[in-house]
Amino acid sequence: MARPRGKLSKGQPRGSRSASGRKRVLVGEREATRVKPCDGVLRRYELYGVPANDTGTCTAIGRANAAGLLGVGERAERMVHAAERLARQYQKVRAIKDPRDSLARFMPQTAAAIDDPVRDRIVQDAFNDAMELVKDRGPAVALAFVSLVLDRNPDDGPAWLDRLVLSQATGVPARANDLRTLGAAIEGLEAVL
Repeated sequence: MARPRGKLSKGQPRGSRSASGRKRVLVGEREATRVKPCDGVLRRYELYGVPANDTGTCTAIGRANAAGLLGVGERAERMVHAAERLARQYQKVRAIKDPRDSLARFMPQTAAAIDDPVRDRIVQDAFNDAMELVKDRGPAVALAFVSLVLDRNPDDGPAWLDRLVLSQATGVPARANDLRTLGAAIEGLEAVL
């Protein structure tokens, strides 16, 4: 035989209930639960000293800037903005526009995302001009620039940058080869300023 309606089980607290039978809790009575950041965010916080909600360390150029490898002040900020602009242009130029793309329907569509051949050509020409300026500095500069600015490295990488950041954080002298690569990447960034 079923229990009478409204009768509580043994040990069940009194109080108003939801339709599913759970006890209703007033907003003020709920315990605030603090969610800790994931390990990657905590690691970045310890290594770079940036707040947990800082997204600047999600790119290689942002991590280099947060570590102080690009210098300080307005010049470093201009390098970061130029690198981010070129990375956006690169993604736009190299974007695969395939109607059979299974993820295309989930991508946000804005007015800028609509195919505009004239605008696409302007972006592509600007990107190509900037890359020519970098390539004119030599193959080592172009390779270092591409690895720092254009390659996707959301959590870590390129390896030379990770070694430089770690050596700076631990106080261990950096490898001469890594410092040369950083210098070449900065030379490429200065070319596109």
